[in-house]
Amino acid sequence: IEVEDIRIVRRFVSELRAVAVVAGSVDELALARTVADAMRAGGIDAEAALADEYRGCTFAAPDDLGYTPAQPDIRVDRPAILLGSKETNALIAALSAPAPLLPHVPDATYPGAGRGVIEYAWRPFSEYDDAVVIGASDIKGLDAAVSYFLADVLRPHR
Repeated sequence: IEVEDIRIVRRFVSELRAVAVVAGSVDELALARTVADAMRAGGIDAEAALADEYRGCTFAAPDDLGYTPAQPDIRVDRPAILLGSKETNALIAALSAPAPLLPHVPDATYPGAGRGVIEYAWRPFSEYDDAVVIGASDIKGLDAAVSYFLADVLRPHR
């Protein structure tokens, strides 16, 4: 599993009080529920949902600081953990355009079959909340990345 700046990801988790765990597909939703359950066991208000629940939202004009979301039709009102790839999860796809908000956007070829990546995105969908992407090219890689996240990122903060 490749992790972009584990310290920032661990700090993100340690400061969470509430989080949306967002999957792109029904297969990924089972893993999102596993993450949300583990977070609730650690005292974090976590809900698992499909990415489609966050599309079609209205976002107000940029605030006084000039903040503009990655995609104006997506609104996530709390910190988020996004699961999947840009092909399966519309919220991850939104992080790749118009300018990439991740060092490497997970897709069908990156990080590769059976491999996963964990990355941090600064305020992608709201002016206050950051996100972590648990990405993979396939469900086997996503399962491995979620297992790593639960054991090596979440567990130390419980």
